[in-house]
Formats: sequence, structure tokens, C-alpha cells
Amino acid sequence: MKDPFDYVVFSCAPPAVCLLGLLLVLLLGRVFPRTARVLRMGLLFALAATAMGAGLMLLSFLSTDTQSLDPLGLLLMNIAGIQAGGLLFVVGLCVGYVRMKQADAPPPAEGSPPPEGHTREGTNKDGTSRHGTVTLPDGRALAWSQRGTRAPTLLLIHGWCCDQRFWDAQLETLSRDFTVVTVDLAGHGLSSRLPAGSAYPIDAMARDVVTAIEQLELRELILVGHSLGGPVALEIAIATPDRCRKVIGVDTFTDAAMYRRRPPAEIAERCNAFRADFPRAMTALVRMITLHDALGYGVADWIATTMSAREPETAVAVLDALLRWDIEARWPLLTRPVATINSAPLVPLIQPIEGLAGLELEMMEHVGHFPMMEDPRGFETRLRRLIGRDSARPT
Repeated sequence: MKDPFDYVVFSCAPPAVCLLGLLLVLLLGRVFPRTARVLRMGLLFALAATAMGAGLMLLSFLSTDTQSLDPLGLLLMNIAGIQAGGLLFVVGLCVGYVRMKQADAPPPAEGSPPPEGHTREGTNKDGTSRHGTVTLPDGRALAWSQRGTRAPTLLLIHGWCCDQRFWDAQLETLSRDFTVVTVDLAGHGLSSRLPAGSAYPIDAMARDVVTAIEQLELRELILVGHSLGGPVALEIAIATPDRCRKVIGVDTFTDAAMYRRRPPAEIAERCNAFRADFPRAMTALVRMITLHDALGYGVADWIATTMSAREPETAVAVLDALLRWDIEARWPLLTRPVATINSAPLVPLIQPIEGLAGLELEMMEHVGHFPMMEDPRGFETRLRRLIGRDSARPT
């Protein structure tokens, strides 16, 4: 390149390549969102460096007489710009990788549970936010949080090996129109561990939550239970029909393999599969039943990391209790309307339960077992629609 202008044109090539790379990464993000986030950060850093180099080159060309331009100096400036772009590309990759791992890791817990019966007060932009623990009859603590002040009250109950954080995507918007209460079931999250060496059936978990409902003086409840939280919500509705308006399940109730009492041999086999290598078994299960990531933050990785970190002994004890519970025996005792938002793609994997009289079934496409996390806004739209359907349950 003998003409100095050629060096200026050449200097525009690196930022142009970076822009093209960003366009390709946007397309890649539809298939590999986590990889795309890392590459996008690297390319943005490189684009900043190369664009600055090209700008300096253009400024030199415009402010200096063409005949007095030094081609060697322009070449060296080009090389320096490309090297700076490459270096910042690597730095950007490192920053993107760190941010990805931070998104994948479970958010830190708020610390140890506060003293028994203690309530800490805080505020959010929509009203009062409270969190604390209630004291159970045996002295254990059950952790809870509350946001919003409007009626009715939504009590969100998480699933097996989950905790209150699994509802985080709903809290900000739902608390604008409702009082939203979340709990950590016994042995989960910030709540006390299960009593050592004892079985802890589903109705016992429900009694813990009923204690919280009574101590917090909650009424006009709409119970929303995900997975294991569905049976817990049913037991609460059976125990406190005067406080409950409706039960809404989330991918629950209709799979006989989970909610119809299983034979003892099958229970032992399924529990032993998790005892053998709990993290690997849990990770494999999560990846099989988590299908979508509408927000693009690696939801399956976060769920797998969080659930596989649970204490295996507690997790297996809760699974054992769930497999011994029988929805068909408990269903006739319900006096409140029941609906559920379930995954359509997972239907081929379940053993359908027929004959749950009055159950209102709403199916969600494109999501797996965690619709409130896989597609938060789509889930909330359906939840709000079901909250508005409070007609009496058919008998």
C-alpha cells in the first residue's frame, strides 16, 4: 500500500470485522445463549479499541497534508490498533465468562435465618417488603417473605429441592397488584432442617405452612404450588378452607408417577438412584425437563446448580414422602377450586391421571417443568387469568 489513503481504508477493516462478528453472535444467541454472551462481550471490547484506532487514523489523514504523511507511521498505527483490539477481545472474553458464571451460580442466600419469630422490615418501590421466620411447634424455623399490600394474597410454594428464589421473576410485577408471600418449606432454603431420622410427610410440610399463615394472619389466599408445592398447597386448602380461595398448581397434579401413591419397591428404587450420585442424577433430571430460556440467562444451568447442591439425605427424604402421597385419596376432600398451569411438551413423558373432578388444566407450549422461570411473562399472563376465575369448584 503506497498510497497513505490505503492505510486509512485498511484501518477501517478491524472494526468492520467486529461489527460483522456481533451480527453473527446475535444469530448464534438463539441457539447458544451462554456462548454468545461471552463472545459478545469480547467483540464489544475489541470494537471499542479498533474503532478508536480507525478514528485516530482518519483524524491524522484529514488534518495532515497527504504528501507529508508517513506510510510507515500509518502502518505501525494500524498494527498497534489491531493488537489493542486483540488484547481487549481477550479481556472482554474474560469479563464475559466471569459474568456468565455469576449468572449461572445461585444467588447468595440472605444469611442465616433471623431469630425465631423475628421479622425484619424493608421497603421496595411498590410498598412494604418483609421477611423473617415463624416458630413452629417443635421449635424449628420456617422462613418467609412478603411483598406488596393489595388483596388477595398469593402464597407461592416452591417445589422439591427448590426455594423462594424460584419465584423471583414474578415478585416485582405481581406485588404491584397483590400481596405476595413466599416460604421455604421444611428442609429447604433458609428454613430449619427436617427432624433428624424421621419421615416428614406432605401433610406435615403443609402444617408448617399453616402455622406461618396463622402467625402472619393471612386470609383470602390463592395458593400457588409448583411441583411438590402443588400437593402441599392442596393439603393447606384441605386444612384451612376458610382462609383459601383457590389453588393453582404449576406443572403438577396430573402425573401418576409423581402424585399417585407408588409401590414400596418402586419408591426404594427411585430414591436409591438419587442416593447413589445425587448431583449427577439431579443435574440429568433438570436438563431433561427444562426446555426454554426466554430471558437468556442460562436458566437450566442455574436450576441444576441450585437443586444439585441440596443435602442428599434431606432431598431423598422429601422425595420418599412425595411418592407415598396419593392425590386420588386427597382430592375428594377439597372444597375450593383447583387449576394448574402445566407443560405441554412434557405430556408424552408422564403417566396421566384421569378423573380429577373439576380440575382446570391450562397448558403452556415451549416450556418444561419450570414455566415461571423458563418464560416468566408468559407464565404470569396465564396465572393472572386463572386468578380471575374464582367460580365454585364443581362437585
